[in-house]
Amino acid sequence: MAAAVLVLADTLGQEPITIEPDDRQTYGVKEAAELLRTSSKKVYQMCLAGKLRCLWIGGRIRIPSDEIERCEALQRTRQSSDFSGSANDADPHQ
Repeated sequence: MAAAVLVLADTLGQEPITIEPDDRQTYGVKEAAELLRTSSKKVYQMCLAGKLRCLWIGGRIRIPSDEIERCEALQRTRQSSDFSGSANDADPHQ
């Protein structure tokens, strides 16, 4: 794979860039599910549906920490609107 990176970099006329996964900035599916208080199956479904931004690294799904934070903020927003909105304001498709 390193040879492919070097050939591609040479073709593009750029210095090769090595991207190493940083486990401190990404989470596996199980970890993400725990943080988001949902199931691993739901995390997989969200990734495949494009509702949760993820990275495929070595055949494994990794979810960036900023995406976990985005989803947590969205959950908090929905929870607070559940308490402040009327029953007629609820979206039945959520």
